[in-house]
Amino acid sequence: MRHRTSIVLSSVALVVAVLGVTPLGNAAVSRIAAVVPFAKQAGNAAKLNGHRSSLTGARGTIPVVGKNGKLPASLGGVGPQGPAGPAGPKGEKGPKGDPGPIGPSDGYFDRSTGSVTLAAGPAVRVATVPVPDAGNYMLSGKAVFNADPSHVNMTSSVCTLATAETNVFDVGWAFVPPGGAETVSVQSGQSFAGATAVNLYCQVNGLSTVNYIRLSAIKVGSLTNTTG
Repeated sequence: MRHRTSIVLSSVALVVAVLGVTPLGNAAVSRIAAVVPFAKQAGNAAKLNGHRSSLTGARGTIPVVGKNGKLPASLGGVGPQGPAGPAGPKGEKGPKGDPGPIGPSDGYFDRSTGSVTLAAGPAVRVATVPVPDAGNYMLSGKAVFNADPSHVNMTSSVCTLATAETNVFDVGWAFVPPGGAETVSVQSGQSFAGATAVNLYCQVNGLSTVNYIRLSAIKVGSLTNTTG
């Protein structure tokens, strides 16, 4: 633009030199002199108030909308951000997600390494497992009864699975012949609201020994009870 301005000014000077010696030339010179400031101003036509345009939004320039119809990305692309609008309506509930992996199970087990001798009378606690917290548990227990060989009749042998003698979950029963052996088993599924203890009680109506006593409680994620 500066080069074009120089050419214009040079041409004006030449015309002034040729016409300046005639009356007609004097009039022409006056008009050309009025054009010169305009020609100088034309050299700044690419600026507005001394600031040039820019597609990048550089400091001190006037940003220009690009071919995409937006301002430069450095300026947010769309101009100053307005205030937030009102919240839209609540969307529909999404689909149910896939079930997660099965969590770990905790097991509690009590085993007797020796035998317990029982005489006719009340029930005796022969095993205990702790239930440390609330949850669902699968419970099982067993014991092997050996009746004294001096018995004349069958010996009634009972096992009870319970948290207390008055809170019974299951009962196992067997009649053991004199000198014979029978296994009694119990099991149950229970939901506990807090910490407790599960016990195995045994009772006979004649002298017996009890061996291989086992009691377990296994915590499970869920427990479904059915009636058959």
